[in-house]
Amino acid sequence: MIHPSAPWPTMRGSLCNRGRAPLPSARLTRPRHFSTGGPVFSTPVIGPDEQLYVGSADRSFYRFDPVSGETMWRYRTAEIIDSAAALAADGTVWVPGGDGRLFGLDMESGELRWQYDRTADPRYSPSTIYWWEGNVVVGPNGWLYAGNDDFFLYAIEPGVGVRWSVPTGLHIWAAPAFDDERVFAASFDRCLYALDPGTGRRHWSRDLGNFLASTPAVVGPHVVVGTLGGEVVAVERRTGRVAWRTELGGPVYASVAASADTLYVGAADGAVHALDARTGAMRWSRQLSGCIRGSAAVVGDQVLVPDGDGRVVCLDTWGARLWSYDTRVERPDARMTNLNASIAVGRHGIATASANGDVIYLPWGLAEGTPGLTLGEPPRQDGVSLWPLAAGGSPADQVEIGPGDVAAVQVRHVEEGQSRPVRLISASIDGHSASISPDATQVNLIDPPERPWLDVRYTAGGVEHRVRQQVPLIVRRRAPATLPRRFRIQRMSVQSPSIVPSFDQVGLSSLHIDVAVLEQVGESVLAWGVQRFGLDADGGAVGVPEGRVLQYPMLGTWRDGSLVLEARRVLFEITAFPVFVDRLRFVAHTDDGTLRGSSLLAEVDARSPSRFLGAMARPVPMPRRPRDVALLARVLRRALPLGAGLVSGMIEPWGLLRDGIFTGVGSFEVGDVPLVASSLRLCALDASGETARARFVGEPRATDSLGLLFLDGRGRPVGSIADQRRAGLQVMAPLQAGTEQVVAMLGHEPVATVASGGRPSAR
Repeated sequence: MIHPSAPWPTMRGSLCNRGRAPLPSARLTRPRHFSTGGPVFSTPVIGPDEQLYVGSADRSFYRFDPVSGETMWRYRTAEIIDSAAALAADGTVWVPGGDGRLFGLDMESGELRWQYDRTADPRYSPSTIYWWEGNVVVGPNGWLYAGNDDFFLYAIEPGVGVRWSVPTGLHIWAAPAFDDERVFAASFDRCLYALDPGTGRRHWSRDLGNFLASTPAVVGPHVVVGTLGGEVVAVERRTGRVAWRTELGGPVYASVAASADTLYVGAADGAVHALDARTGAMRWSRQLSGCIRGSAAVVGDQVLVPDGDGRVVCLDTWGARLWSYDTRVERPDARMTNLNASIAVGRHGIATASANGDVIYLPWGLAEGTPGLTLGEPPRQDGVSLWPLAAGGSPADQVEIGPGDVAAVQVRHVEEGQSRPVRLISASIDGHSASISPDATQVNLIDPPERPWLDVRYTAGGVEHRVRQQVPLIVRRRAPATLPRRFRIQRMSVQSPSIVPSFDQVGLSSLHIDVAVLEQVGESVLAWGVQRFGLDADGGAVGVPEGRVLQYPMLGTWRDGSLVLEARRVLFEITAFPVFVDRLRFVAHTDDGTLRGSSLLAEVDARSPSRFLGAMARPVPMPRRPRDVALLARVLRRALPLGAGLVSGMIEPWGLLRDGIFTGVGSFEVGDVPLVASSLRLCALDASGETARARFVGEPRATDSLGLLFLDGRGRPVGSIADQRRAGLQVMAPLQAGTEQVVAMLGHEPVATVASGGRPSAR
């Protein structure tokens, strides 16, 4: 069973997942910010002594003490942690890891008591990733219940192992909920499941029409869950019949918080909604700022909401703002500041966590004058203004960019002192059309001039408006500098469209691309990037059935300390599978002689779905035993309706595409590339006829990657064929049309270049 004296022992506070707690007492006086080394998406859980337990994308799990401000212990894992832990009655904290393991740690010491390793389990799954992203809950019988990215919901008896597992049609990210007879689980296959906790036998399942990332809550006779289609749906617990469904203003990633008769939930449109728990009727909506992904908590007669702009907002039960706390106060230069973690409530305060890597504890009853605290309603003057967004997506009075950067601008529309949701129609700069994000929330300007005049048409409250203003963008020119020969693209983040961080912000931030500059002629730069996923330093798979290596030929410019690099028509890893990207663009600038990452742009033409199917199918493991074939058939029966839904417009509420094009805008950081020695040696490189071949000798490391880079007569990439070979030491590929040179690559290093001896045929 869950820890009986812990105030918030699991992701939503109890086995019903209602997100409700009594009013805390005020014993502490100051906020606490605990820093980790990576973004935090997982909700902290709070122990009986007010200690915080939480995992980070820095591959560590922490115990923090909000009284002393100390880190009590840290447990390192092999992959990111982005799911909530659970506190058991026997003093064990159960930690779901991205390395495929469920860890049982001693709450006091952090020592390992027991673990279950999914990667060592021979059961088959068609998934390419074994991360525990479905949080973990200790059920009434003491078993662990958790969803995995291998498409299964598991019931695991500590010290024994798996008691049962039930396949769904896709990943499971939501924590299960319990009533007296059933366990309820939500899957990305659009279905809500009611299962027997002891056997896994299915009572019923209900297709709710869109992805389910929201954790279900047991509220009276219903199970209530949000969908990424923008609805909150109540399903009868016993029959699985839909009792009511209410449409909100954007995808619902957060889970509902429930009082006696009202549900509170935030949505991607930045609004908090209050619904009648019995009928689903809308009682009120309150517009905040950024996209809301973290779940609210009801504390007495107050509603605590983690806002997408980095603020914790306290509303009364009628939507009036009582106070807000800006979590950015101690990290004003942080790029990613959104609060995706839900609110957890202790005996003396509340906790949440930020994408900047901070875990924040706010004691109840903060004193007036506390830095970052605003009491009552913030002053808002009616009118319209254009706000530039700093790297990371936060609006600012003025934003400094560099040459080549992508700058984002939002429209803020205030009426009667309240912000109104805005949807952009068109935008132009100096009479030329400007790009609008797929979700119609911001204008994207590539390499804009300083202080540009922007003309925007938009709707607010169903009424069309127009604004023309000068945007306070400052273009800072850098001094000439030396381009580093190697660097790492890391901490990548795509903030727009807003659905992307809901899907993959922590996973994307955990990835990196190691880049080597192959040639620099004047301002022209040729580079080669290598992206490794799911591999440790020894080449072992971490949290995946098989690791993957992707490679990027890049062409760009280096001018006065500013670097612009682009890769065209490449595969890009997103942790579950690689996707085809038509254009991948990185801009970095030197600051005090150090190269620092700035803006990221990704463009995808989604009107050719065959490219994506091919990319996704490459890493999918195939079944080998008859029972595995039968299991795959069961999963496909769940997944095929999902595919039909994607084709028929299920993604429209996500705001992912505009006219069939995905445009992702974000940021990244630059780090150092660790040099890894290899014993491989090139013994032959041939580009005769229509095929290029490279042959290596030596003992390969499991992380060695071999590739061929094709260049035309002007030294520009015309395509690349890259592959990871664990055993074989040869890579071969048909020559691309226009190839005049072929470069054999070992990791980052060019090991030989030959002229094309044959005449490549057009393909």
